[in-house]
Amino acid sequence: MRIHSNVLRERGLYDALTRVKSRGQVHRAVYLETVAVGSHQRLAAWEARLHYGGAKVPGDKRRPTNTGRYGAAGGWEPTQAAFCDEWGWWIKELLDIDPVAVVGPYKGLGEFHRLTRWQFIADEAAARDEAAEAAERELVEWWAGQRERVAKRCSA
Repeated sequence: MRIHSNVLRERGLYDALTRVKSRGQVHRAVYLETVAVGSHQRLAAWEARLHYGGAKVPGDKRRPTNTGRYGAAGGWEPTQAAFCDEWGWWIKELLDIDPVAVVGPYKGLGEFHRLTRWQFIADEAAARDEAAEAAERELVEWWAGQRERVAKRCSA
């Protein structure tokens, strides 16, 4: 994934991964590979890849990495990909540091949250889920009241 930033530095990419690992949002066996590339948009850019270096556990749904050259990885290359959620928590951490960075398809923090449907907001996500459930209960109760009114009207 390509990352363009005016604020981030290569060490910051690794530090962000360390922070999300310490919070348990990314498995401790996930590691990062970066290659510095040029950027016309920002001061610095990298091509980054997250890999899972742990043992394959039956049923964990990890898949082989896609090398971008010839399909699934094999041989001496890392063979397991990081989960999409692990990528998401890491990207969110990067965008918290530089909210206007371009990380893959996301042009800033706002677009990241909008396109991921606010999935990577830890505390706010629980509050939003509770609010959504309350709104859904209210809507169900309103429809139940509507059905009762229609039933009374039809029986009269």
